[in-house]
Amino acid sequence: MKAYQIRISLEAVEPKVWRQAVIPAGITFSRLSAILNDVMGWIGGHLFSVTAPDGYYVSGIPECEEMEVIPDFFRDKLSGGSDAIDSVFTSHKNLSYVYDLGDSWEHLIQVEAVLDDYPHTYPQVLDGDGDCPPEDIGGPYAYMNIMEHPQEYGEEYEDFLDEMEPFDLEETNCYLEEVYGGYDKENRQQNSGSSIPFAAYDEDDFTDLEESLLDYRVEDLKCICRELGIQGYSGLRKQQIVDLLLLGIADKEVLSGALLDMDDEQMDFFESLFDAPCFFLDLTEEAIRIADEFLRRGLVFQTFSGTYFVPEEVQQAYRSIDRETLSKRRRRVQLILSYCRAAVNLYGIVETGHLLKIFHQQNEGSLGYSELFDVLKLADRQEGCPINWKEGYLYDSEIDLEIFDILLEQQEEKPYYVPPKEEFLKYQDFYYCEKPLAWKAMEHFFESDMGLDPFKAELLCHELEMLVHVGASMDVLMELLEAFDMPEPSDTQIIKLTQLLMEAWNCTRMVINRGFTPNELRGMEEGEELPDNVIPFPVRN
Repeated sequence: MKAYQIRISLEAVEPKVWRQAVIPAGITFSRLSAILNDVMGWIGGHLFSVTAPDGYYVSGIPECEEMEVIPDFFRDKLSGGSDAIDSVFTSHKNLSYVYDLGDSWEHLIQVEAVLDDYPHTYPQVLDGDGDCPPEDIGGPYAYMNIMEHPQEYGEEYEDFLDEMEPFDLEETNCYLEEVYGGYDKENRQQNSGSSIPFAAYDEDDFTDLEESLLDYRVEDLKCICRELGIQGYSGLRKQQIVDLLLLGIADKEVLSGALLDMDDEQMDFFESLFDAPCFFLDLTEEAIRIADEFLRRGLVFQTFSGTYFVPEEVQQAYRSIDRETLSKRRRRVQLILSYCRAAVNLYGIVETGHLLKIFHQQNEGSLGYSELFDVLKLADRQEGCPINWKEGYLYDSEIDLEIFDILLEQQEEKPYYVPPKEEFLKYQDFYYCEKPLAWKAMEHFFESDMGLDPFKAELLCHELEMLVHVGASMDVLMELLEAFDMPEPSDTQIIKLTQLLMEAWNCTRMVINRGFTPNELRGMEEGEELPDNVIPFPVRN
């Protein structure tokens, strides 16, 4: 098959870190990034970019990585990660690969040869030298400072050296074959993320439901029972718990209950597995997260080779459910959860009664406490649920009880900012925040005065605004600025930066102000009127 022989070298570090490798043709830039990370020795989990001398630019998320959290609207700006590498690799000899757009580990990729008869479907390293630096240390200049001045770091320097995995050619190639050579590429459909038909697999790979459940430990089976709301498993032996689960999954109400908190994207993925199982390397990070959610509930399973599938018994049980009724119930649950997520993201803490008022004001039909808490119990099953509740309040799960009391005291007697429904529900995305002109001015400053590229400038401003929103101090903001790789500002730039930051601060919606900005609260105290589409609910009736 066609492949490319490349040399990849880490720039701006000594001693040199380089690898000579062969990578298959026809892969995407996202898979290329994952391969390069494995070849060099990076753990993965950060954004990447590839730049060609003629200005061609690709940025994205490495495929199948444990990914750092990236806001959805930033994901949309990551360009071309699903594009094939061939047109760029056949027309350029030198390319720039940057791993971790914050620390900016820059690599030179040299395309040494195009091979027409490469015998493997997976990459291989031919030669190399140098150990990859540890991650999240501030980039190459911070790394070189540590290496050149070890006496300044004492015992931390020894810990630093322990984090550096020695380069081992044989071990690296075994890993590459295991990860990228476990499936027949000719059986894959050409579209990235596509699934593989059952006919492409050995039928023996796919066990029935009972056999699949028996592969689990007893404790795992009990966890599935709890996820499905099945009781009576205490004290039972393994086969008895499996028998209980077989009956439960076949029960329409139990199975419907297991699916109530799933959104349309999750259900579409679940149904897509009925006739087309998916190998984990062919799935996006989000698809793997969805698959694992069903895996925890005993509705989806994995073969030994890592292929997700739905046993025939689960499919039959699902087809027996009234799909229209289930869909209506799911939409209701999703709407209520959307309001819960939006409220805790916008306010941090919200009184349950006021959440119900907001829901009633913006929707037809009633919502009572009983239904609300039933939905919240369903939400608890979702991994990483952002909502907690206690004593008449919903609050962000990141808020511990000590902070809870402090924040509640800061919010006391302040009204709730309630935008129209469309705007309010945008806050169900944890990373959403309005972008007032003051933050746009900050972006322009980082680009024009500090030399950041537009993507970094926007990402930095977004992170700063999110910190202000949740109540971070000015010291915390300054620490973020120092951690972001940019030149030391002059005295004039520091003054300008401070002024711009204060202006942006006063325009930011804050949890301590129940969603209002400092400027809006001052205006209300001075008798200014709010826009007609904003309703400041009082704290007390």
